[in-house]
Amino acid sequence: MEQNFSFTWIYNINSDEVYFQGYFKNQFFNNKKNGKIKLISFYELLSDFAEFEEVLNELITGKINSCSKEISIRYDQTSFQYNCSLDRIVQKGSVYIICYCNNITEIKHLFAEVSKSKKMLSSVMQSIPDILLLIENTSHKINFFYYHDEDDILVKKEDLLGQDLTLFLPEHIADELKRRLGKDDEYKESYRYELEVNNKRQWYEARFVAHDANNTLLIVRNITKEFIAQRERDLYFEQLKNAEEVLNFAFWSYNSGEGERFVSQKIVEVFECEFTDEHDVKRILQFVHKDDLAFVNENYRRFLNKEPLLDGIFRLEVSGGRYKYILQRVKSQKIAENISYTGVFVDVTNEVTIKADLKEKTRLLNVLSLYTNDIIFVYDPGKGFIEYISESAKKYIAEEDISEVRKSFFKGYFEERHYKTLSTIVTKKNGSLFKALKDNFKSELLFFKYKQRPVWVECSLYLHKDEENVYILGVIKDINDAKLNLEKLQMANMRFSIASKASTDAIWDWDLVDNTFEWTENVELFFGHPVSEIPPEPEGWFSLCHPEDREKVSNSIRSAIDDKKNYWESEYKIIDGSGNYRYVLNRAILLTENGQVVRIIGAIHDITAEKETMNKLSEQNKKLREIAWTQSHLVRAPLARILGLIEMYDEVEKNIDSKSINQLIYASAKELDEIIHLINDKTQDVS
Repeated sequence: MEQNFSFTWIYNINSDEVYFQGYFKNQFFNNKKNGKIKLISFYELLSDFAEFEEVLNELITGKINSCSKEISIRYDQTSFQYNCSLDRIVQKGSVYIICYCNNITEIKHLFAEVSKSKKMLSSVMQSIPDILLLIENTSHKINFFYYHDEDDILVKKEDLLGQDLTLFLPEHIADELKRRLGKDDEYKESYRYELEVNNKRQWYEARFVAHDANNTLLIVRNITKEFIAQRERDLYFEQLKNAEEVLNFAFWSYNSGEGERFVSQKIVEVFECEFTDEHDVKRILQFVHKDDLAFVNENYRRFLNKEPLLDGIFRLEVSGGRYKYILQRVKSQKIAENISYTGVFVDVTNEVTIKADLKEKTRLLNVLSLYTNDIIFVYDPGKGFIEYISESAKKYIAEEDISEVRKSFFKGYFEERHYKTLSTIVTKKNGSLFKALKDNFKSELLFFKYKQRPVWVECSLYLHKDEENVYILGVIKDINDAKLNLEKLQMANMRFSIASKASTDAIWDWDLVDNTFEWTENVELFFGHPVSEIPPEPEGWFSLCHPEDREKVSNSIRSAIDDKKNYWESEYKIIDGSGNYRYVLNRAILLTENGQVVRIIGAIHDITAEKETMNKLSEQNKKLREIAWTQSHLVRAPLARILGLIEMYDEVEKNIDSKSINQLIYASAKELDEIIHLINDKTQDVS
């Protein structure tokens, strides 16, 4: 084993012991303990097997069961080549890693010599000229002529000897060759020219070799195949470069057998760093996002083991802490023990970001749709297809009909005439579409919920145009309940308007939330104030009050608001359109919401006539009280005297002169008559 420097080791995972046999044993493995650490240290110190620890861990965990790799070990200033084969074996409850490292240094050298010989043979074969001429430097005569293929010459050999070079080639090519003859500095570079021979276009390369002081060897080789191949290769790479610019990808290829690799310069732009060899690959690994390392490491392992690579996307950290999304697409072709890769790297950051943003917006729209009855959709008029429709659509459309609705733009769900209106708009060409939706579109349409129950909806269409596409954003809002309630409200308002016109009161409505004040038309009918001339605020109402009553009315209503009363009334005077003051009785109902007064509705009744009647009755009552007082006091005095004189007359008739008594009775009766006339006059005033 020691003669060819090969070695074998067995590692027991359970006991962490290593059994080493062969070269390097005495130098590094004098005992079997701490096997894993020793193995890792051995390969790190001496070999180029940089990923040994990673491979060993994968074998230990059972992620892989075998691995084969060619490695180099340098010891005592000598480099050895090994074919290293590792296998995982489970036996009697223990797990072992067995490694066979065969020295293939001599074999590698032998292969290298064979390869070198092949290259030398190829070089010799390429050096054999197709045409060889010996030309005199000054006279330009051809003294010797050899050709490999007669298809490469224009005239016969015997016709060329001793003749000028011009006979052999077109004048412009011959002149250039003559110019270079005998000039040492011109011999360093070859001269390529194009020539049509036997109706075929051929390319040649001429090299100059000094034969002696007077003659030059002109070595001409037909390079048509190489030229065409190179031209096709150049054209291929030019087209590839153009494709890279247009499609924003970077091309690369690698052939493990020939060791040939090609890396496009575009890759520097994609990765924002140099990327030329295996060391750059290892360096780039440290910038891969931690969540994507498993994918990248797996591909790197496959690359080292000549296995087909995986397609996928990984994130790469670039300048400024940004992350780029890189898409890898690879075609792997196994050829015997070797493999060739042809792949592209594409910067899909924008696409991924847009897709993620669209996904998030779609998610938010779907979440929003759970809390609304509105159908939200995005229609692509170019494709004639609804690209997005919210989840809330399922509240109106059978789930199995969703796909059909997206194709037919809700056909069968709108009333026929309304559907024709919509389809006419969305099927217009761009110019007409822009005109049709210039001010957007909004209309109340009849929609059949689940194609059965008709409901009123408000359909709004908005035109959206970005750099590439034109879309129609649509919202279908269920307004059925609102429309029915509006109709009921309009009917109620009509009834209220009719009732208010039949009423003799001026109705007012104070919205405390918006601080607006509205009057019915009766305020003009009964008080002569046009509604349009009264300010629509509470101050407009207060301005109609008599100056002496304004503060009283304002304080009274605000006190009712503060105390959250349900009812309020007040009697005061207001000025009418003619400038006269009217007595009014104002009654109102206070409406509350969440414990606060939000609205007051009242009615102002003109009580001027009643007030004047009451004042008149009051005056009559006053006069009647005066009459009553007169009756009870003034009439009683003369009447009492008359009664007393009559009684006295009976008692003292014999002793007193009757004439005197009669005079007294007459005087009292006259006074009583005057009082009766006074009462009669006052009674006339009362009426």
